[in-house]
Amino acid sequence: MLIMNPYSYRNILAVTFTNKATAEMKQRILDELDVLANNKSNSYLSKLQAELSLSDRVILKHAKEAQELILHDYSRFSVITIDKFFVKILKSFERELGLESDSTINLDAEYFVSLSVDRLLEQMNNDEKLKQWIVAMVEDEEGTDIRKTMLGVAKHILDVEYEPMSDASDAESLKLIYKSITEKEEIIKNNLIGKAKLFFEEAQKGGFEKKDFLSGIYNYVISFVDGNFKKPSANCHKAIDKDKIGSSKSTVDDNPIFLESFSEMIDIWQENSRFLNAYKLLNVNFRSFVMLADVYSYFLEVCKENNVMLLAHSIRLISKLINDNDAPFIYEKMGSRYDYFMIDEFQDTSSQQWRNFVPLLNNALSQGEENEDSVSLVGDVKQSIYYWRGGDWRIFEGGISENIDPEYITEHNLDTNYRSQRNVVEFNNMFFEKSNEIFLSTIEGDFVEKGVPEEYYSTIIDAFRRSYGDVSQKVPQGKDDSGYVEVAKCDFKEEENLGRMVQTIEDLQDRGYSPTDIAILVRTNREAESVVSYIMQYKNSQPLDSPYSYDIISEKGLLLVNAPVLRFVISVMNMVVMPNELDRAIYNNYLNKELKNREPLEDVWLWDKIRQLPILEIYELLLQHYNLSDKDENIAYLQAFHSTIISFTAQYTPTLTNFLEWWERYGIKQTVVLPDEQQAIRVETIHKSKGLQYGVVIIPFCNWVTYRSNNSKMWVNTDEKPLNELGKIIIKEVSLLGESSYDQQYQQKVLMTKMESFNMLYVAYTRAKNEMYIFVENGDNKNVVANMSVLLKYTMSKIIQEGDKYPKLIDNDTVLSYGKKLIQDKKEKKLEPLNEYHSLDYHSKIALRLSDERYIVPEIESVGLNPRDYGVLMHKVFEELGSIEELPGRINQMTLDGELTNSEHKELLEALDRVMQDELIASWFDKRWQVRNESAILVPTEGVVKSFSVFKPDRVMMDGDEAIVVDYKFGLNDSPKYLKQVNNYVNLLRDMGFKNVKGYLWFVQKGRIDIVL
Repeated sequence: MLIMNPYSYRNILAVTFTNKATAEMKQRILDELDVLANNKSNSYLSKLQAELSLSDRVILKHAKEAQELILHDYSRFSVITIDKFFVKILKSFERELGLESDSTINLDAEYFVSLSVDRLLEQMNNDEKLKQWIVAMVEDEEGTDIRKTMLGVAKHILDVEYEPMSDASDAESLKLIYKSITEKEEIIKNNLIGKAKLFFEEAQKGGFEKKDFLSGIYNYVISFVDGNFKKPSANCHKAIDKDKIGSSKSTVDDNPIFLESFSEMIDIWQENSRFLNAYKLLNVNFRSFVMLADVYSYFLEVCKENNVMLLAHSIRLISKLINDNDAPFIYEKMGSRYDYFMIDEFQDTSSQQWRNFVPLLNNALSQGEENEDSVSLVGDVKQSIYYWRGGDWRIFEGGISENIDPEYITEHNLDTNYRSQRNVVEFNNMFFEKSNEIFLSTIEGDFVEKGVPEEYYSTIIDAFRRSYGDVSQKVPQGKDDSGYVEVAKCDFKEEENLGRMVQTIEDLQDRGYSPTDIAILVRTNREAESVVSYIMQYKNSQPLDSPYSYDIISEKGLLLVNAPVLRFVISVMNMVVMPNELDRAIYNNYLNKELKNREPLEDVWLWDKIRQLPILEIYELLLQHYNLSDKDENIAYLQAFHSTIISFTAQYTPTLTNFLEWWERYGIKQTVVLPDEQQAIRVETIHKSKGLQYGVVIIPFCNWVTYRSNNSKMWVNTDEKPLNELGKIIIKEVSLLGESSYDQQYQQKVLMTKMESFNMLYVAYTRAKNEMYIFVENGDNKNVVANMSVLLKYTMSKIIQEGDKYPKLIDNDTVLSYGKKLIQDKKEKKLEPLNEYHSLDYHSKIALRLSDERYIVPEIESVGLNPRDYGVLMHKVFEELGSIEELPGRINQMTLDGELTNSEHKELLEALDRVMQDELIASWFDKRWQVRNESAILVPTEGVVKSFSVFKPDRVMMDGDEAIVVDYKFGLNDSPKYLKQVNNYVNLLRDMGFKNVKGYLWFVQKGRIDIVL
């Protein structure tokens, strides 16, 4: 597109899923344009000539022009994450969504969920019924910490599957449905117990005992008498099939009641077992499900108060906006027009994200023949590893045609690997051609053996099998016979694998690889911590002049909370708010004092100052006072912490208390972000590595299980009555789900999770350019798909049995290798270190003078405050003031919050005392009024999307059918629009039902009051 028309970058949207992948995509586009523009050797040139029928000269000219245009108009170069694209849509529709113009799109959803839980817990103290419900819910969840348990449940309001209730009556309706489900369970249970009692009573009459019945029969009946219903054993079925339940020496079978009641009991169980198991699960999870409605109502309240829209919560709104409006209207609102779309990593797109894109894509495709190729969906089902986050590869595999006219769909298979060396590609071809069929056939056999209905799994397995039908990749012509893969069997418990990993790192550096060429890929964060810890311990055991670098980059290793300098900063902040022993010890340790030192603190005077400053200025003051940036090792952490504070202040009220609360819950997860050029070994999870490439890949723990029930929760529904009336509910993921009315969804989740585990192998193995080292665990397991070590060893044994088919494959019992190790030319890359980190004196910062006339007044002799501060502070007082009695407390609080100095406190209080001498003004602050300060009045407006006009009078006082509205003006300027504004407020209040309404325009500084009737 860019070569045909250099200006087309303005109309192209390319989206992917991570910031790293976005940055890499942008870099690759610009790099290729640069290669073309400068007439360097380029594999695309001949393809462009053939496809576009353009000469070399024109291609080079257009490439240079496109490069310059993009670099000079970079903000229009729309290669962005899918989240950022949806944020652009949301910001364009602020008014229609009822958001303030300065609203922020926030990614920190868990923080606002926690605030919602806190409010619900506060409400619990005043609501005994709610308290009992929550306590019972925590017991259901087997929790010990109420808040922690509630947070674990409450986070599910952010799930895509969660459907908010419209009002409290919905919760009551759910309880009525649950009651009807319980009633059905009681009927079935009593019926089963009745049959069991009949059997037992008949046995007592005849004097029969346990020994008179076939093995297991008597105990099974007794369990039903006790209400303990369980699956019948093979002996139970065998007895019914043979019409015999008595032992060979008894006369039990002479009495038909035994066999009849036992058979009926089994039949009732068989017919209702799925429902009974579903009820058992529902009984434990129902309270949690209903509680989500309470959390959600507070969640909306918290978001509104903070004027934020959470991205995780806004997908529904985007869906409504896109589906209720024409695509051209959406583009017009966004200020952008996209004619060409590319969605990368499409296999990880969720069904809801896809639904949001469909109208835009169809619009682009319908613009005429020249736009038939305007949409590119790029993906690989084999790299789908985000099912747990909503990614659904089935859309890419066969679901696109359900939403896009098949006439527009053309499939292209990219079968050439340009990333990896020949031997790496050949090893992967060899392994995945064999292992995928072993894997899928084994899973299929397991389902058949367990009696899982074929329709639950066959379609999914067939689709997955097709995706691996094209797993074999070609190597570009001209690539030599290079590259190396090694599989080593290790004892993980003895850390043999980690020792071998370090030896491999040293060997690689001996052969010319730099640390930045090496990536260690792991499955979990816990494994990353193990790797980092082992390498750091090993580094400390080596001489200082070691020729090897053991420097590493890992998110866990670069947590800000681990930096001593930042632990000191946080300890000082904590002691300012509430002194404690632990923070005092951290403080002493950093300043090289005895941990238990109790000498008076010489800098308490500083802390008094801190209490009156916002968090950013507190940080800069601490930097300067304690000379924190003097040590080079502190600088990266100080810089990252500074960025964290700036980000915090952009989203939250920047007080010290708020920041410390946020830091305690979420700030501790913040990390230092280092440049990619940093000369260090990468330690990444496989999820984070997707879409990236590395010179060498080491996989030290290739033994992850394919599926493990970790007691997470999943959303399920069913068509079975009356369970279907509940809609989607959330239930803990346990094996019993597979024997309940929700069995299909459970079995499919198990299947999809296992397939994703296999895809993790594919993603990890295809990151390497030159070499790859895989460590598998010693030991055997009969289940080939139990974990990846077993699958890999079994697959390789099958490949080796094929004899000379793969001559490069060498098996030395404990080590299997393919290809030859490479010798690299050493290339040193040096980064200039940051040896200083400057912080400005907060006193010298520029303060912007706002131009809003309501706050700006000329010099006033009667008040020592400067004019602007006087207006701002007076308004601050009035915007939260209820009655005159609250006035001293309000001024005191402003002083404690650092908004007033002691002298300003006195001056402002005296000024307000003079103002309140006026009887009319004093009457406005009488306790009899119900007061609304700066509360919004919403007035519906007509439009394409339902919206509201918002009016905010400064103060409204209500008492019965009487209302008074007052608008403050702190300037000396007058304007007819002020009276018109207050008159509008008066009319709105009359429309709301107030019969006696008065309006006043109060010019505070002039001492003038205008009446509006």
